[in-house]
Amino acid sequence: VMHGGSGVSHEDYKKVIANGVRKINYFTYMDKAGGEGVNAAYPVKYFHDAAKAGQDAMQKDIESAMRCFMKMNVASFEINDYLNHEFACDCGKVHTTRLEHVRVCEHAKEDILKYLQKHAYKTVYLIEDENTRRVYGEELEIYLNANGIDSDHVILGADVVPDEASVFRILVNMKRKYDYILGIGSGTLNDLSKFISYKVSLDYGIAATAPSMDGFASVGAALIIDDLKTTYDCHVPTAIFADLEVLANAPLDMIKAGLGDIVGKYNCLVDWKIAHIINDEYYCQTIVDMVYKSIQE
Repeated sequence: VMHGGSGVSHEDYKKVIANGVRKINYFTYMDKAGGEGVNAAYPVKYFHDAAKAGQDAMQKDIESAMRCFMKMNVASFEINDYLNHEFACDCGKVHTTRLEHVRVCEHAKEDILKYLQKHAYKTVYLIEDENTRRVYGEELEIYLNANGIDSDHVILGADVVPDEASVFRILVNMKRKYDYILGIGSGTLNDLSKFISYKVSLDYGIAATAPSMDGFASVGAALIIDDLKTTYDCHVPTAIFADLEVLANAPLDMIKAGLGDIVGKYNCLVDWKIAHIINDEYYCQTIVDMVYKSIQE
């Protein structure tokens, strides 16, 4: 039995569980999370609002602790178990992501609006090109404006290249301070939105217009700087949206490209395993199992 389990790192929880601990007394940090939740909601007018804020914060904290205490079952692991959460893995690391919302559905613009409203984002900067503006961007912006979201946009050329000129054009077209950046497109526009948002310290989301690649949630932005393709570490989007009708009507070549990226996951996993064997590179079997599960589904 572990008495006074609050304040112990997730890595140490894993170690003591592996060494036989079967009961952990956990209260103080959950209680502290409740107080922080009430403070974050202050000022509140009614007691039940304060109680709800504290309860929600305590629930989030205990869910995180329970994910740590339990052995992960990849077979039953769903995307919402991971989004905006952290979990202590059997590999010894704590995995986490700032991606909090993924929605692939019909009428995705309604979900985009709800997400922006939930976070009180009132001004949004849209990054798109001539093609994505035509297939989705214009329709989405009209809808958002009609429902109280103010926006500006930059429309890049149809054959946009993620180089210095594109980065400059996006920056020079920013007319004011924004609450959020929303990319409309796929690989190149996602990378540009990711890079720009990271540089100006704003969160960003991506409204996918084609299932052409697997890097929507990647932390890296691939740009062409000084005529050399270079990947920059940035941040992941906080939200990924995709309208099923828009995806279904994407050019067939882009759909094929997305299939190629999925098939390429097998090579990636083999490369990772080889690097682990030869170079002793960090390797996580849980992540490998998650990727295999996603490919098979």
